[in-house]
Amino acid sequence: DLATWAHHWLDEVYRLTGRRAAITSYPAFWSGPMANNTTFGDYPLWIARYGTPSPYPLLAGWDDWTWWQTGQDTEPGIVGQVDQNLFNGNLNFLARYGAVSSPYPTSPIGRYEAATVAGMDEITVSGWALDADTQDPITVDVWVDGVLADTVDADEFRWDVGLFFWIWGAEHGFSTRLEGLAPGTHNVCVWAHNTGPGIDVDMGCKSVTMPTGPPVGSLELVGWRPSGWQIDGWALDPDTAAAVQVDVVVDGVVAHSVTADGARPDVGAFFPDWGPDHGFSFRYWGTPGPHELCVVARGVAPGGDTTLGCRSLTTPGPNPVGGLLLVTNTPNGGAGSQLRVVGWALDPDNGASLPITVTVDGVPSATATADIDIPVLGHFFTGFGSRHGFDLTANLAPGAHEVCVIAHNVGTGADTTLGCGTQTG
Repeated sequence: DLATWAHHWLDEVYRLTGRRAAITSYPAFWSGPMANNTTFGDYPLWIARYGTPSPYPLLAGWDDWTWWQTGQDTEPGIVGQVDQNLFNGNLNFLARYGAVSSPYPTSPIGRYEAATVAGMDEITVSGWALDADTQDPITVDVWVDGVLADTVDADEFRWDVGLFFWIWGAEHGFSTRLEGLAPGTHNVCVWAHNTGPGIDVDMGCKSVTMPTGPPVGSLELVGWRPSGWQIDGWALDPDTAAAVQVDVVVDGVVAHSVTADGARPDVGAFFPDWGPDHGFSFRYWGTPGPHELCVVARGVAPGGDTTLGCRSLTTPGPNPVGGLLLVTNTPNGGAGSQLRVVGWALDPDNGASLPITVTVDGVPSATATADIDIPVLGHFFTGFGSRHGFDLTANLAPGAHEVCVIAHNVGTGADTTLGCGTQTG
């Protein structure tokens, strides 16, 4: 309401100047919009009451008056009517109302508004400060953990400050960006330097905690590919922009280590102060058989390490794998038969199409390359492609024969017999 607003304004004037402003009013207004508020008695009363022998009764809340506006009349040298007033006191008492050397505080005023994290090792400090003894900007010191970190001019435009302190203008804001803060909590303090009479002012301190802790990251892929397990992801440590070490731990033992320094623009966009070079992408073979594989990002103290993820998996051996999908034996009019063999084969450590041989009684009878497209293979063996099928025929002489289908190894390992059986020609 109006009384609350008026009290707030008058109290602020008193806080800034040390002087109580006079209140001028009249009975009808005080009993109306001001609702006979009784809390203004500490302020000098300038009461307007015309045509009465005295200013009494006074407004609610006062037991004495300072000025009494009795009416209006003309005065020599002034055009038109002017207010006529009586002062309740002598000349010495009246002189006290003008005997003010400065109506404003002599030391700086302002507000230390924020100290916030702005990056891996950076903070921003902001606020406003001015000295009523000058319209020029004053300087502000910023201290971190008791050490002077920066001195800045409070000369940035602040419309809100200018709106309230219009005499001194709007250019009294300050902000600064500090770098090189170690992980952990810091005490950030601000001092405003005085100009003219007065003293420097401690504007307060704020605590700010820099990023710290164990590494963060993601294990995005563990999948079998030609020549081993493909392992992809990213990792970084909040304590440093440097690349961290990533270990492959198999069955509880460190089996392989890499540095997470690959380009990952997506990571850099999310963690701009740490940069984009925190990805990893590599192949790991290991020993054949079932294993528990974990990927661990090693931390820079403090914080410890972070396990990005674990997988239970089975590493294939180096020999070719495959199978027979169809075997038919068609008689050839009494002159033996024609054997057709359809299947697939691939080598885990090589994505190339393999040579396939059909042997009859231990002697090679037909050969082909396993390069026929079987789409389902590409889905099941990601990274190997789908061209690993074969379809070949062999002629059998009359009689019983031992027939085998062999996938020939490429690189490490040995050939794999995909199947054997007795066939009659």
